[in-house]
Amino acid sequence: MPRYDFDCPAHGTFEVQRPIARSGAKCACPRCGADATRLFASPMTRKMAPSQITAHDRNEKSAHAPHVCGSGCSHKHGAGRVPLSETTGRGVPTASRGPRPWVIEHG
Repeated sequence: MPRYDFDCPAHGTFEVQRPIARSGAKCACPRCGADATRLFASPMTRKMAPSQITAHDRNEKSAHAPHVCGSGCSHKHGAGRVPLSETTGRGVPTASRGPRPWVIEHG
């Protein structure tokens, strides 16, 4: 059964559980018995930037149905990426040629 919010002028807001068929009926304040006004709230109102909404939606979707790339995938990988040497001013990291091959050197 849905819950509806009402506002009493003397005692503030309160919540009432009632059938949908009675959603438009008046409601008395449980404390003083005065008629209360029904409050209407905007459902699922988001107060975020559109880019954040998109990111949250993508994260939620990928948790349940991640996008798997295959031969029929329509997007291009790495399109518009800048090489590391252009962003850092250093060369591309390479494996060490010395006695410790697991060391990565930034040349």
